Amino acid sequence: MTTTRVSGADLDLKINPAELTARQRQAVIKGLRHAAEETRTYAVELTPKDRGHLRASAEVSVDPAALEAAISYNVPYAVYVHERLELRHKVGEAKFLEKAVAVKAEDMQAILAKYLREVFE
Repeated sequence: MTTTRVSGADLDLKINPAELTARQRQAVIKGLRHAAEETRTYAVELTPKDRGHLRASAEVSVDPAALEAAISYNVPYAVYVHERLELRHKVGEAKFLEKAVAVKAEDMQAILAKYLREVFE
């Protein structure tokens, strides 16, 4: 049995994905998407901008079966720009996605908790 612990915003749950009702599963999926979109928006603000292609390539995907969300940048040079600390940018900074996830961690938990509270309380 796989369980996931969700804490934050006055909610503390252990979730077994196999035991979720359809309504609960949809709430988790919506919460994951909302939390990931909020984080993607912040990450784009931090993303270096030359012509804007890197920023425009940022997207959110949600795997409903695994109950996982991902934020990705879909240009070949995304990892290069993200990881190269020595590069200087007029707009944005290296580690833009990593920083966004760290800064928005509590917000993501609160967003997910809001959706879960609606179906678990």
